[in-house]
Amino acid sequence: MSAPEPPAPRRARPSARTARQKEPDTQAAYESANSMWPAFLAGANFVLHAAEWLEAGLVMSYEKFVMDQDQLGALHTLARGISLFALEAFRKIGPGRHYLGSAHTLANYQTAFYDFELADNNSFEQWSAEGGRD
Repeated sequence: MSAPEPPAPRRARPSARTARQKEPDTQAAYESANSMWPAFLAGANFVLHAAEWLEAGLVMSYEKFVMDQDQLGALHTLARGISLFALEAFRKIGPGRHYLGSAHTLANYQTAFYDFELADNNSFEQWSAEGGRD
């Protein structure tokens, strides 16, 4: 009797990110995000139709493509995994304090987080001073 074959790596080819909304707006964004999570959590490493689709896949949208790519970038960062390499910083700084100015955060911020390119991350005051435009 031969040894059993090792399980194949989790690979799937699901289709996701379709929205029923007719325009690239907030509803389309959350419908796409919610339809992508099951594929992501199942370990899919390739998702067919991962961006741009509206009206349940009947219409493509360049605007929604850009929005979806921004969301997919965040999922790509999350898929790399969460590391517990910051335990020493946690021990050094302690509870009840913030880590934004710590040497560890400053050294790792560019690679440990995903900054959404479409989001305005400025303060309300800076946004107001720049004309308050969306």
